[in-house]
Amino acid sequence: MGITTEVRALDLWRNFVEKAQFSRSLLHSPCFKEMLSPFALNGFYLMLRFGCWLKFVPYNWDHEKKLLKPASNLGVHLFSFHKNTMFILTLNVALGTILAYKRGDFPLPIKLVSGAWLHGYFLTSLGFSQFPNFRHEIMQFGNVVLERLSNANQGEFFKNNC
Repeated sequence: MGITTEVRALDLWRNFVEKAQFSRSLLHSPCFKEMLSPFALNGFYLMLRFGCWLKFVPYNWDHEKKLLKPASNLGVHLFSFHKNTMFILTLNVALGTILAYKRGDFPLPIKLVSGAWLHGYFLTSLGFSQFPNFRHEIMQFGNVVLERLSNANQGEFFKNNC
């Protein structure tokens, strides 16, 4: 059992490294400089800071470096509360959608709205379910993107890489 788990872990790590190298090649594209203006970048930082403060993501925001850092145990528990709430809402909307489709005289717009809500909740729950397994990899990738954004915004990215 241990050998199979180690082989699977090595395969997952190789797959992650290949994806990270592909994403790094995207970050070196010429259009990356025009991606965000300083005003938009500050807005992006504000949204990340707000999401970290509300524990929509299981990270803390580093104000000086403008990067993500691991959350405390309390932060992880609060994120788990958000995750479980989303799962409950997904089940609630799924049940409502099933009941809406079973009723023959239910209006079509309500059925469509229920389907759209179910789709949104399902994708959010699916994303939340990935955080326990890949929390550190997601944080590392997010920090790489944030560093590249801040470097591109300061003009350092193109001085060094073009």
